[in-house]
Amino acid sequence: MASPAATAKKAPDAPQTPQAEPAAKKTTARKKTTAGAAARSAHRENPGSLKQLATVTPEQRQKMIEEAAFYKAEKRNFAPGHEQEDWTDAEREIDDLIARARAMTGA
Repeated sequence: MASPAATAKKAPDAPQTPQAEPAAKKTTARKKTTAGAAARSAHRENPGSLKQLATVTPEQRQKMIEEAAFYKAEKRNFAPGHEQEDWTDAEREIDDLIARARAMTGA
């Protein structure tokens, strides 16, 4: 004789519906696009030090401006015709950043 479990009726399977695959998560690297990013890269040994930012050398300032202008150009996919605007905007932003650091530290 068959066991009760073997003779019990099996419940019908639930209708199978196609399962949607979870959408792939898009990840993009964050781009540095501010003058602050350029300032941080110029002072990697102690990031965020206002005293260091307030006392940058002319060479460090120049590098910070170059980097900030690059990020501005990158942000607009290097479309030609805006090089001077990128440079002057970067120069103004870096000079403002340095001036604020000097005001805050009394340097």
